Amino acid sequence: MGKAKFRTCQQGSFCRRYRAWARREPDEAVWLVEGGMEALGGGSFSFKVRNRHEAEPHLILRLDCYASGMVRARLNELAPM
Repeated sequence: MGKAKFRTCQQGSFCRRYRAWARREPDEAVWLVEGGMEALGGGSFSFKVRNRHEAEPHLILRLDCYASGMVRARLNELAPM
């Protein structure tokens, strides 16, 4: 097998995208909480979350707060396949 049969990192789109992501400013937020918080009752809250590069949120973050002081975080798709 020769080298010609394999792609280099410069030829792959994943490598180019990852390099751009790796060069971003470290304090730049990638994920944003969109809109307000929805109180679900019983110490549970939900938030819509979107990537900074997307127009609409497609994730939902649910936080369940328990009397023991523990917090459970669940991140799911808004419209799973």
